[in-house]
Amino acid sequence: MPETVQPKARRTARLGESQLVIGFAVGGESGSRLSRKLAMPVSGDTLLRMIRAAGF
Repeated sequence: MPETVQPKARRTARLGESQLVIGFAVGGESGSRLSRKLAMPVSGDTLLRMIRAAGF
């Protein structure tokens, strides 16, 4: 199951990937509002952190 969830992770790989795409598409706070409407809540700061961690 490691391809689905990393040990001690708070989100699945699929959820993290979806949130990252939203972050790339619309940015921090806008992405936060969109992800909340899609039932995948995440803060704008976390979206920006995820983008930085992805190497961009």
